[in-house]
Amino acid sequence: MAPHFLVSQLRFARSEFARGLAGVTEEDARRRLMPMNCISWMVGHLANQEHRYWVLFAQGKDVAPGPAAWRGSRRKMLGDA
Repeated sequence: MAPHFLVSQLRFARSEFARGLAGVTEEDARRRLMPMNCISWMVGHLANQEHRYWVLFAQGKDVAPGPAAWRGSRRKMLGDA
């Protein structure tokens, strides 16, 4: 069975993002060129969004709780509050 369209789209987006990062050093990834955020921040932001949409919202799990869980908003998002 073929994966869901959104799963295929996510895999494609990840592979294209990784392809665009090929050859970028860790030092370059941390460098911020104003007014943009640094690449390392963008990677973290995308990882957080994937966690929210594919794990927290879709499965009701929180495998990597972060600041939102510490403030109690995780319970609100899941309807446990």
